[in-house]
Amino acid sequence: MLAVRLEVFRRWPSSTTAARLHATAGDEWAAMHDEVTETLDARPRDAVVFSLHTLHDPQRAWAQANSLGLTDSSLWLDLIKRYEKIDRLAVLEPLTALTLSELENAGAAHYRTAARHLKRMRRLAAKTDRAGGVDALIAELRHTHRNRPRMQTEFDKAGLP
Repeated sequence: MLAVRLEVFRRWPSSTTAARLHATAGDEWAAMHDEVTETLDARPRDAVVFSLHTLHDPQRAWAQANSLGLTDSSLWLDLIKRYEKIDRLAVLEPLTALTLSELENAGAAHYRTAARHLKRMRRLAAKTDRAGGVDALIAELRHTHRNRPRMQTEFDKAGLP
């Protein structure tokens, strides 16, 4: 069974086939670890999903997401949720990127999502030297997008300064 799982992974590398291989490998996993890691590194989303959900290693997933250039925003949010327990200030940078990405699009839903990210950033940065930077970002966004009254309203509803 292990040989079949390995062959399937080699033909169709993904986080799913890697997870099945991992579950089957047992004590033999150490011998396959490097090959699986190297193969999945070519697919950032799969590499991060595998590390986060199969290996249950948020630190490894965090390093991969940053080094491999992960672009999947929903996966970033999942990773941020788990990694903020390890280093709450480290998640401010990707949350900023997600916020700016949301604001590339107009619309109430995008503004609400951006406001939620900013509110979360304020909570995480509270009582640290980074709190002022988050408030400065909010002020900058309010100024830059001053002609988006709906965005201003959503920011106000979220209690942002």
